[in-house]
Amino acid sequence: SDLYSLGIVAFEILFPMHTAMERHNSVKNLKIGKIPENFIAQCPKW
Repeated sequence: SDLYSLGIVAFEILFPMHTAMERHNSVKNLKIGKIPENFIAQCPKW
């Protein structure tokens, strides 16, 4: 639970959102495993 919350906070820091609706949709999509394409492009592979 704490690790999930940390991941959401990290996503919000690394992927700026401008509206509450955009934030809501992004978190909703993360919960089902959908990561935005432009976020994936910004992050290097480990």
